Amino acid sequence: MNLRNKISLALSLVGALAFGQVGINTENPDSSSIIESKSENKGLLFPRVAQDQINTINNPAQGLTVFNTTTKMFEAYNGSIWSQAPFYPQDFWKILGNSQTISNTTNIIGTADARVFNIRTSNIKSFNIEINGQVVVGDRILNKPRMHVTRPATNTTLPSITLQHSTGFGDGVRYPNTMTLTNVSTGRIKGNLAFANTVADAGNGISVAGITYFETGNADSGFSFYTGGHPVSSSDTSFDRMKVTAMGNVGIGTGNPLAKLQVEDGDIYITDPAKGIILNSGNTCHRITVNNSGTLITNTIACP
Repeated sequence: MNLRNKISLALSLVGALAFGQVGINTENPDSSSIIESKSENKGLLFPRVAQDQINTINNPAQGLTVFNTTTKMFEAYNGSIWSQAPFYPQDFWKILGNSQTISNTTNIIGTADARVFNIRTSNIKSFNIEINGQVVVGDRILNKPRMHVTRPATNTTLPSITLQHSTGFGDGVRYPNTMTLTNVSTGRIKGNLAFANTVADAGNGISVAGITYFETGNADSGFSFYTGGHPVSSSDTSFDRMKVTAMGNVGIGTGNPLAKLQVEDGDIYITDPAKGIILNSGNTCHRITVNNSGTLITNTIACP
């Protein structure tokens, strides 16, 4: 290095010390910076340090910054711990959980625009909340139902839906007004089905009005079958077609059977002349039938 270059270097260092700024590839570093670098195809490379090496840094200065090669994230020492907060937003949900309290009015999980909220497992769509509020479990897009649960595979059992409450009802599905059960293929509903208080017209199939009672909690008033409409009060029996009372009496055509079997406004029609009514007398049973001339015939038979 000749004398002229040495003098130029010395003057540059004096200038840098005097103004407290260093410019790399620029003659006019910004006055707010201690150092400024300009490049069109280069970047600033921070020290790359593994997690176990970061923990060995002795007395790190506040603001000391490194790139953690273990977490693949920038970290800065805030005076007490190494933190990623200065470089990454903290209003995201972490896989290890969030410590801050989530408000129902300010913080949400979901979408803020007109987009479907999608949850995946093994990169397969498993849970959706549609734009209009529909809840989809599985992979079926719904037109009307609020919730649809698809069976896991063909010829498998449909998963159950359980709602629990401390009082009023136990495991099962509860709907406060009108509920419709549909099945598009041959099958059956297994379990307990209960209805209380309000009823609805029975349309095609069985609705709340098809099987109902006018009590809350327990069917103390019995079990009624209606067709053609529904009663307007607990004393209205105009739509009763069959009734099983709490005492075990069965009424056909009446909502108030006074015997174990009572048929009102109709006949009992037996087509087989060898069949009839069986009466029990002690350990002996008698069948009462009628012959072609209309005469009643009594035969002793083995009790059923």
